[in-house]
Amino acid sequence: MGELNRKMNRKRGFTIIELMVALTIVSILAAIAYPIYTTFTTRSNRALALTEITRIAQLQERFYMDNRTYGTLTGLGFAANTIGLDAQGDAVAAGTGFYNVTVTPAPSATQFTIQAVATNNQTSDTGCTSLTMTNAGATAPDACW
Repeated sequence: MGELNRKMNRKRGFTIIELMVALTIVSILAAIAYPIYTTFTTRSNRALALTEITRIAQLQERFYMDNRTYGTLTGLGFAANTIGLDAQGDAVAAGTGFYNVTVTPAPSATQFTIQAVATNNQTSDTGCTSLTMTNAGATAPDACW
C-alpha cells in the first residue's frame, strides 16, 4: 500500500526537456508557415486590386456610353480621384489600404489608363507594385495578371 501511495502522490507534469522539444517544434513550424502566409496575403491583395481595376474599366465603358468620354474616379461615383483599397477590396482613403488607384493621365474621349500602386505592406510584392490597364484592355506587368 505504501508503494501505491508514493506513486499517486508523485507530481505529474512535463520536464524541461519535453518543453524545450515542443517549443523547438513550434518554432520550426512557425518559421515555415509565416513566409507562406505572407506570400498568400500578398497575392490575395493583388487579386483584389486586379478585380477592382477590371471593375473600374467596366464603369468607364458604361460612363463612355452615356457621355461619349471617359471619366475620372469621382465622375464614376467614387469619393476622390485617388482611392485606396483595403483587404476586403473596398474603397478607402488613399494611403490607408494596400493599393492606391488612380485614372492617369486624365481620361479623354479616346483613352484612359487605370493604375494601382502598392502601398504599405503590399510594396513587398516584387515586380507587381504598379498594376495598369488601358481602355484597349492592355495590362501590365504581364506576370502579375
